[in-house]
Amino acid sequence: MNLYFSSEPINYYHARSHVPIDLLTSGIFAAHYINSVSPRFLWEVVEGWHSVVPDSVRAELRAKYAAGCSAGILNAPDISYDPMIDDSLAQKFGVKDFVDGKKANKVALQRELQLKQDENAPVFFWPSRLDPVQKGPQLLTEILHRLVSDYWERDLQVVIVANGPHQQWIDKIVSAFDLRERVAIVDFEERLSRLAYAASDFMLMPSLFEPCGLPQMTAPLVWLSPLWCILP
Repeated sequence: MNLYFSSEPINYYHARSHVPIDLLTSGIFAAHYINSVSPRFLWEVVEGWHSVVPDSVRAELRAKYAAGCSAGILNAPDISYDPMIDDSLAQKFGVKDFVDGKKANKVALQRELQLKQDENAPVFFWPSRLDPVQKGPQLLTEILHRLVSDYWERDLQVVIVANGPHQQWIDKIVSAFDLRERVAIVDFEERLSRLAYAASDFMLMPSLFEPCGLPQMTAPLVWLSPLWCILP
């Protein structure tokens, strides 16, 4: 059996007590074939992107890739988000009535989150966890006040249904600038997240990296436009 250690052990006893086994890399090495969540992400890891990937993992993935023993199998959006069948919505809708359907769900979302009720207000939705390592919420904290202020007369609103380390910082910005009628930030709840998908006009995805990205795949199901950027 071939095992990877976090560092090379000096002897058997040292290996037992001081050097943990790298089970992930050991598993990749032992596997006949491996897959990732998308072909693009597999290529990015092999090419040296993403510093969060350990060198040992990258080396074994690169070996599998070179040997033709790897693949990326792209995830698919959950069809239950289809607004014609989603029971989480205030009003179901389809191709012929999506404008009225989105407006009805928007007002329902605004009412539940105590935002200013305006069916014509542009609503931006943050669907992902507030994780600074991957999802890029630091950009949102930098621009949130200016974004809402610049479009105050248009009643622009931001809805965040997510948990994560940056939740407290965004909440402080909302409180400091009295943005409660324009910005709502609440813990993740699937029903509410589904309603926000159907109600919103734009989806925010400033990810530092995105192995697959289910939110931007789900967005077209509910006539929602993803907004993204490449952060340095």
